[in-house]
Amino acid sequence: LWPIPDTGVKRRLPRIKARTLVATSEKDTIVPAAYGPAWQSAIPGAHLATLAEAGHIAELEQPEAFSALVRGFLN
Repeated sequence: LWPIPDTGVKRRLPRIKARTLVATSEKDTIVPAAYGPAWQSAIPGAHLATLAEAGHIAELEQPEAFSALVRGFLN
C-alpha cells in the first residue's frame, strides 16, 4: 500500500473545475500532508490548508477545527 498505488488520480485532478479546498492533516500516516501541495498544484486554483495535530480522520478528531476550515473556505 505504500506509496499510495497509482489509481490514475494524477491524470484526473486537472479536470476539476469546481472551487476546491485540499485539506491535509499534519499527522496523517495514511495520506501524508506532503500530498497536499502536489494535489493543489494539479487542481487549477485549488486552495490548501493543513490541520495541525490531526491524523487521518481529522473531521472526527477535530470536528470544530475541521468545520471552521471548511466554513472559512466557503465564505
